[in-house]
Amino acid sequence: MRELTLIVTDLYLEGPAAAPTDAAPPRLPNLEMLLARGNCLERGDWHEWICRRVALGARGRIPIAPIARFAHQQTPTAGQLWLAQCVHLEAGVDRVYLRNALPPSFSAEEWQAIESGFNRSFATSGQSLIEGRGSCGYLACEQPLDVETRDPARVRGSDIHAALPSGPDAVAAKRLLTEIQMWLHDHPVNMRREERGVETVNAMWIWGGGHLPDRGAAAVLPALYGDDPFLDGLWRLQGGAGFHLPASLDAVDLATNEAIVVALQSTPDAAQSHAQCMMALEQDWFAPAVAALRGGQLSRMQLHANDRLVALDRSGLWRIWRRPRRWVEVLA
Repeated sequence: MRELTLIVTDLYLEGPAAAPTDAAPPRLPNLEMLLARGNCLERGDWHEWICRRVALGARGRIPIAPIARFAHQQTPTAGQLWLAQCVHLEAGVDRVYLRNALPPSFSAEEWQAIESGFNRSFATSGQSLIEGRGSCGYLACEQPLDVETRDPARVRGSDIHAALPSGPDAVAAKRLLTEIQMWLHDHPVNMRREERGVETVNAMWIWGGGHLPDRGAAAVLPALYGDDPFLDGLWRLQGGAGFHLPASLDAVDLATNEAIVVALQSTPDAAQSHAQCMMALEQDWFAPAVAALRGGQLSRMQLHANDRLVALDRSGLWRIWRRPRRWVEVLA
């Protein structure tokens, strides 16, 4: 049985503030047919689901940060490791919101300045920034923090208050976030970005912390396509490796793989609207997947989006009595 799983890693619709901002989200016929005729197998975070799928022996919180780092650095750090995500916070009348767009990125030169400055300023805290690239780096902590955190993709466009760290060490974690925000406020890197008209990084979202887990029981890994560092690190931890995301499903070899996992993103960049981004996913991935299912190249396809795993096999294509509805309504 050839099975394709599409994971939209950043599509979260947890309320009006987090929903796509387009006045009329586009109709996506193939996605809507999948949601109508497929079966919802389970609900839950995709990180947890994929760890079970590849038999990783992680217990409790998924240590997203050390697994993501393993994609490019296999030597574990001492202490606990967290993701330090660059973000831009926007102040409302009485609330603070996380900007609803792709996170801002630092250049390699900017990261060098940010890391060296942070590690001087926070030298006595037992915390250091390491290996920053693009929009994310890592925060190494000598003393572990026992807190629950949230993926910033779940918070885009929303008030951040309910998403701040919680748990036994929440006070310390929130204090750290505030201190980082104050430190970044007038940092020379941000001042130069502002002079150039480039979006500033006025905070870092700390999340996904933990220690690198032991490898799970040997498992036959699906073929992986995508550029998500957590998935890449997870595959490498299990002795495999992934491929970069091609332009569309047409470039994926369906014939020689019994199982394929593809990681997709729905967050638009500066040149796209959310509607354009979703229409591109429909054209390049959802439509070819349905066509492959109809044509017999696939026996089954799955979609993991907004904490839902929906599966459709070839027999499900005949459930024509299940009328499609707008994808936003079904997934919300």
